[in-house]
Amino acid sequence: MKEMQNRVELAPDEMENMRNNDPVLLDDGILLGIGFKSFDIEEILGHGAFGKVFKCRIKGQTQDYAMKVLKKAFLYRNKHLKYAITECNILKQAEHPFVIKMHYSF
Repeated sequence: MKEMQNRVELAPDEMENMRNNDPVLLDDGILLGIGFKSFDIEEILGHGAFGKVFKCRIKGQTQDYAMKVLKKAFLYRNKHLKYAITECNILKQAEHPFVIKMHYSF
């Protein structure tokens, strides 16, 4: 029988913490019916270890957005998912001229 590769095993206490402490995500995208297919991708602005950043716009509109697409399987496999969730929550609440405001997450 072939062993499963890239499987993440969590300690029992970590699993219990995940069950008891559900993260609160600020996710307006699903509530507003906006998802990946709602955007026209124009070009790649950059890429890194976790994903890519695209210049895009909502279909039928003229305002430009930056869309960060993360590799969720990679984040989960390397136990970085909590950092992506934290980044999402910070960007959603940030009110600073040097921090880009997050408009949607999905």
